[in-house]
Amino acid sequence: MKRILNSSIANEVKNIVVNFASKYRGVLQYTETMNALVASLYVIKRGNEAKTDVVRILEPIIVNLEECFENKELSILLDNYQEVVEYALDYYNSSIQGKSAAIISQPKELTTFINEMMDIESGSKVYLPFAGLATEAIELENCNITGEEMSLTAWALGQILLDAYDVKNDIVIGDSFDNLANLDKSNDCIIFNPPFAIKYREDSLSEIDAVKSAFNNKLKDGGWMCCVLSQGFLFNSGKDKQLREYLIDNGYLRSVILMPKIFAPITSINPIVLVIEKKKSDNFILVDGTEFSVRNKVNNGTLLKASSLLEAIKTFDEKYCRVLTSAELSEDYNLSPTRYIYRLPKIKANETLYKLKDIVSFVGNRLIGKDAQKNIAFGIKELSDNYLNCDVVKSDIEAKPRFVYSLTESCLTAQPLFEKVKIGKLEIAEETNIGAYQETFFFQPKKEIIEETYLLKALVSDYVISQVKAFSKGTTIKRLSKEDFLNLMIPVPSIDIQKEELMSGLDSELKLKNEQIRKDYAAYVKDVHVKKHAIGQMMFGLNNSWSLLDDLRKEYHGNLNENTIIGEGEDRMSIKEILDSVGLGIMRVSKAIESFTVGEDIMYKEEDLALAPFFENYCNTHKNHLYSITFQAPEGEYADKDLPVVEFDENDMLVKISDTDFILKKGDPISIVKFSSSALERILDNICANAVAYGFVNRDMHNNNIRITLETQDNSYIVCVSNNGMPANEKLDSKEIFDYGVTTSISRGEHSGIGCYEIKKLMERFGGKVEFVNDPDSEYPVTYKLIFNNTNILFSYDGKE
Repeated sequence: MKRILNSSIANEVKNIVVNFASKYRGVLQYTETMNALVASLYVIKRGNEAKTDVVRILEPIIVNLEECFENKELSILLDNYQEVVEYALDYYNSSIQGKSAAIISQPKELTTFINEMMDIESGSKVYLPFAGLATEAIELENCNITGEEMSLTAWALGQILLDAYDVKNDIVIGDSFDNLANLDKSNDCIIFNPPFAIKYREDSLSEIDAVKSAFNNKLKDGGWMCCVLSQGFLFNSGKDKQLREYLIDNGYLRSVILMPKIFAPITSINPIVLVIEKKKSDNFILVDGTEFSVRNKVNNGTLLKASSLLEAIKTFDEKYCRVLTSAELSEDYNLSPTRYIYRLPKIKANETLYKLKDIVSFVGNRLIGKDAQKNIAFGIKELSDNYLNCDVVKSDIEAKPRFVYSLTESCLTAQPLFEKVKIGKLEIAEETNIGAYQETFFFQPKKEIIEETYLLKALVSDYVISQVKAFSKGTTIKRLSKEDFLNLMIPVPSIDIQKEELMSGLDSELKLKNEQIRKDYAAYVKDVHVKKHAIGQMMFGLNNSWSLLDDLRKEYHGNLNENTIIGEGEDRMSIKEILDSVGLGIMRVSKAIESFTVGEDIMYKEEDLALAPFFENYCNTHKNHLYSITFQAPEGEYADKDLPVVEFDENDMLVKISDTDFILKKGDPISIVKFSSSALERILDNICANAVAYGFVNRDMHNNNIRITLETQDNSYIVCVSNNGMPANEKLDSKEIFDYGVTTSISRGEHSGIGCYEIKKLMERFGGKVEFVNDPDSEYPVTYKLIFNNTNILFSYDGKE
């Protein structure tokens, strides 16, 4: 078999490709840059032999590479043509974020998994409806490949990829939904993978209809078909259930493999791999493959660990696999692997297993029509996962559920949703209409078997939650059916042992509560100290500015005006700038006082923050007579020209370049992070205050400098804030200074050591880090290294071996 997506591309070649793409750093259409490289290389490589339709479709993104590369670089790319096409189109898939799913091919790891699992013989006729980039065909040695792809762009790029591997194929531009109705039972194998979120025409087949149509109309007897579908096929009613019944009752089903969320971030739905054979057999295998994944560092999505999953299937690891017959399925033909692979944990010797329906009595009647008037209502937020504190409070309820139940007596309630169980206790004195969601159950314990509090404890225990996770169904919202809720298994000891365990649990809970109260109080004290520290810093700055103005008033005998200049060179300041600084300081003190009454979620809201303009504005608005602060923007930090956005027509069929719409305009900043401007201002305030308190103490202001620099490292932005004051205490560990109460002061005795703690806390709040560098021999001995990880950098490459 041939290999797909070669990982051994030479670093020299990769560096040339990445440098080409880096010219468009900060542009969302990263993949279009890669596609332009692929299309343009294809035209040069194939010349007059290039397919006319491929060139016509990709013409809008074809560029003159001779203007982009030196002759030597272009020769290297052409000499490594196959590897370059692979590498670039890999980013067409893996780095795409937020694009239309209709043009996205399946992940390469899924392609490898399907091809190795199917083990298609050489010479087979293979049909690829919804072919995408047709990556499956590369591994199929000497097979007759046919198929359709409706996206012109995906078809053209797929033809270039297959051409690079010299794979002959008969994949055409077309709508597979239309072609599936045509009889052609000559295919040995069908790989069926329509794009997620595709927009079907009203007159076309549904995805599920298309599976059955392809199986019946396109596959020979004894042939195999592999389908990639949404997880909803496993349990949904309607056409999904009809297809499950058809495949199972006729003995066509061979395996169902539940996959990790490998299409993230496009969709968070788990896909499944469905394997069916046009030959009858009663046995089939269910596989839970959701654990076989690693994080995709390129787009923070999920990568399939294909080889590990294949090994688990081949060795039939019972933790993940189970063979079933149709007789063992639930009545609704549910095919969720977790439902059948799950095994109940062992219980204690003094416990007996009961089904929930055998130890409770259900109460309440559901009302409809004009009788469905709610007296009170509650939702999942009003319920609890703490069995000792789960009374449903009726006064602060905001939920507006659709279903109404009539209750005449006090009872317990439970809501199994999102693979959890929320519980509550309802005190009912008279007939009351309760508004609640569909997945809500009302019941009373059979007290001769189980105590009320013990039942609540059991419902939120790991023992029960593991069952809820195994039996819940849903693609985005996981729900537990009433039947499955009734059949939850509850381990129950004797009444006396229940009482003993509850008393012991109450004692443990009180200890935990006391410990939590202690921690909360300590955190509260720290928070107050941090806010007082911030106000103290601001008042210190105001006092210095006021003292300076008072000294100048005396020096100039009261004859001051806004245009009076003090200082020299970069330290020059006007009286107006000093007054503006005082005004800003007063405003910031007011804001700091306000922080005592609002939470950090309000104070520090995450936003798309452009670093360069922020630092430039900070330096301009925070001028200070005690030091000068400058920002050194890196070269190319602002776009030097308008860069066009790539648009698609309504069917996502043809890539076009717009003449009027731009995703990045000349002068726009490039370095963007997810952060809070208020938080970053506090961080810089702390760093500058530390410089004044420790580094610049007893020094002439004309020599005090703070410098801010910005650079990239891998997928992060690195901001270094340095000062040329005295170095920190050399005996102090660089990590220790960020602990609460530790100071960088050499004397240590006069300072609180709160500022660095707040810097670390705020950086980590938004996924970043901070490092402290103390280099006594440097011109700028003290540096705070702020590392921003939540950035707009899609990928990076340093060119090293």
